[in-house]
Amino acid sequence: MSTATLTPDTHNPYETPKADLIERRTKEGALPLFVVSTNKLLLMYILTAGLYGVVWYYQHYRAIKQSTGESLWPVARAIFVVFFTHNLFKRIHNEATAQQVNVGWNHSMLATVLVGIYLISYVAGEISPWLYLASLALYIVMAAILVKVQKTANAIQNDEHGSHNSRITLLNVFWIIVGLFLWLGLVTQALFLSGVITL
Repeated sequence: MSTATLTPDTHNPYETPKADLIERRTKEGALPLFVVSTNKLLLMYILTAGLYGVVWYYQHYRAIKQSTGESLWPVARAIFVVFFTHNLFKRIHNEATAQQVNVGWNHSMLATVLVGIYLISYVAGEISPWLYLASLALYIVMAAILVKVQKTANAIQNDEHGSHNSRITLLNVFWIIVGLFLWLGLVTQALFLSGVITL
């Protein structure tokens, strides 16, 4: 019985298929991710009442899609964050591990906590006006979680301080103004529901 010899150009049908993502990492280095300074992220997230979080998710998934060619929709993943937070945190965690970047957080636990807070903030008003008012303070916790993950993303991109995206732009100022009006509405609604103010 003759044994066929595989040349470098011959496809081995028994070889485990390599994912495109792994091949791209080998050729191009670390998976591109959104870079932003943690101070800017914290400031923008809180002052825009979480609106900047939509930008944050969108920019990360946009970078991933451009790099890997995956068929994903960054807009949808940015809007429906409760369904995609675990996925994004796992991607960043795994990439950090592949690039030997110190992580210091559990992607599953952190994502679960964040999703839980999102859900609490969504239903708090239906449970109790006072719970809704208290839930507004959770924006700080949510921002702190995103900051923790962003530190790792910045380190993967060799920009630990996010210096490439640390300035507050005119567009940022616009969204801060929008966010402040949104905060005014949220607080007014909470005080109205709790009976502190009446029409």
